[in-house]
Amino acid sequence: MWCWSRPWYFTTWREGSRSYWAITLKPIEGRTSYRIPVGGTSWLGAGVMDRTENKLCSVISEDERYRGGNGAALTLANNAKRPALDTPQATMLGMAATAISTTTFGTNARKRGDGWEANWFVAQAAVEILLLVIMGDRNTQAAFKEERDANGLYQGGFGTGVTDMPDWNGYNGTYPVIPTSVGLEMGDGTGLVSYSLPASESTEDQETPYKTFNVPVFFGLVHAGYGHLWRWVRGLTISQEAGVKTEVYVAKSMAAAFNPNSIEGLKKVAECPQKEGYIKRKSFEGLCAMPTEVGGSSSTYYCDYFYTNGATATGLRVRAAGGHAGNGAGAGAFYVAANCAASTASAHCSSPLCFFAEDPVIE
Repeated sequence: MWCWSRPWYFTTWREGSRSYWAITLKPIEGRTSYRIPVGGTSWLGAGVMDRTENKLCSVISEDERYRGGNGAALTLANNAKRPALDTPQATMLGMAATAISTTTFGTNARKRGDGWEANWFVAQAAVEILLLVIMGDRNTQAAFKEERDANGLYQGGFGTGVTDMPDWNGYNGTYPVIPTSVGLEMGDGTGLVSYSLPASESTEDQETPYKTFNVPVFFGLVHAGYGHLWRWVRGLTISQEAGVKTEVYVAKSMAAAFNPNSIEGLKKVAECPQKEGYIKRKSFEGLCAMPTEVGGSSSTYYCDYFYTNGATATGLRVRAAGGHAGNGAGAGAFYVAANCAASTASAHCSSPLCFFAEDPVIE
């Protein structure tokens, strides 16, 4: 797990044309400060499933019990650029679990007892906030810089990371391509780890990798909040009325069971645009970390994309965060997709295990 050992507060405000973000150990007087209790999230940036007990885990293992993807080896019979069938990208051994709905991820996380969930929205927001303040850049795909300023903070991002996978579907059907062991050598450091995918069987040159990625690591958090696999977000529900409005609701407490198919008992914290585009503004009200305005670009404002079908579809949706290996410039720690129902399961969507030592209550 990737954890913080004491509670901390996040406060944001505007003064004139400037926006300020602060992480403090005490609330800032006169401003709204949100408390993040002791807790953490899986350092893998994704979830691993114990297939025997159906429990969500944060573990590195090539045992069949923890086989990734949909829990079975891929045959890849129709994949023109497939890797050898004994590679992790085909066996799914040592890979993250995908093809599971956010509801099932949450149910299997809660089997661990009180305080456990599958990427509860507070854990998702905590990662985004820490990246935002410590890296000093809203563009997580900006170039990585080793240097820090006088306060020990960075000024930059992590580059493209795992966001520019060529013909992913033709390679292994958009299932995971980065083993969970990648990044372990970095420890709790910050930087980039090189990883090369096995060559396609269709090429004569088996020595040249299919693709080499520089995997981001943020103080030990692999994938640094973006790329490779989407992350389902629990505890947050998006209510769309086509062509009218899109509202964001969050659970006030993690103690009770969460039903993503209802907004009863939830707190409204924001409204999102009904058109897609690059994010210009985000709201952190209630730690929702959701966009309230689009109109930016891949190099301005939040530099990440917001995808929605709010203009044409009515109903309840869940958030997917961070993007996947095929999203390119639109991916990033602040990326939001708000077009999926809670029942959606996909080869490229996972959900990291998270834990809080006390209930992260939203007032």
